[in-house]
Amino acid sequence: MKHLYFLQTFCYMLLCAVGFTACSSDADDVIAENGIGYVSLALNADTGFGAATKAVDESKYEDKNNYTVQILKDGKVVEGMSWNYKDMPTEPIGLSFGSYVIKAFYGKDFETVSQDQFYSEGTANLTLDSTEPQSVNVTCHATCAKLTVIYDDTEIKKYFERFNIGLSTQALGSGTYSYANTDPVYLKVASGGEQVSVTYTFTGKESYKDQTISRKYTLKPGQSKEVTITPSVTSGKLSLTIKVDETVETIECPIEIPSDWI
Repeated sequence: MKHLYFLQTFCYMLLCAVGFTACSSDADDVIAENGIGYVSLALNADTGFGAATKAVDESKYEDKNNYTVQILKDGKVVEGMSWNYKDMPTEPIGLSFGSYVIKAFYGKDFETVSQDQFYSEGTANLTLDSTEPQSVNVTCHATCAKLTVIYDDTEIKKYFERFNIGLSTQALGSGTYSYANTDPVYLKVASGGEQVSVTYTFTGKESYKDQTISRKYTLKPGQSKEVTITPSVTSGKLSLTIKVDETVETIECPIEIPSDWI
């Protein structure tokens, strides 16, 4: 009887194993037929600027929780696939086989120049054609360039009535953007970079002549450049020192001598 009992138990276990294998095979067949793949998402936010200024707190652009993350197919957001980063699923996301774009973004875009905002975005392509889980990492960058002109307004006004900065870019076309403050300027530039024309205009005070200095700086999206302008008088001669990043240039400013002095 014992042999018969063990034989019945063995046959029962064998049937269970065969049944389990069949169920697993059926489940795999359903997944394959439906074409469902899985993806895990991760995000990096790097503006390339990373500073807090009077006009724009750039640290907000490096906080991933401020970003919106979306999954797009054929240029449209897949239903239910748009989240704030902090609400994004932590488990792998199931999607039908196909090609997708993962997009993350924060801020507001502009067409030419801005001193109060900019836009950061990142995209990555995803192709799902198997049930093997995938991971996608999206890195966001600023879509503009940044120019900062630093100067001491009190020192400038010792020698000049006014100081103005004019900018010309491809996006501005024939127009010019002018300003007279030390807030950074965010510029829409070509994706591969372009030369930005900058004109510094000083309106002379008393015996100092007007000065117009034109320079070109090559900038591309995500890149920044810092210009420091310092006036100084040595041996009665006024000069302007223009430091661009680590390059220093000194320009002498002619003094207009009144005719009654001659």
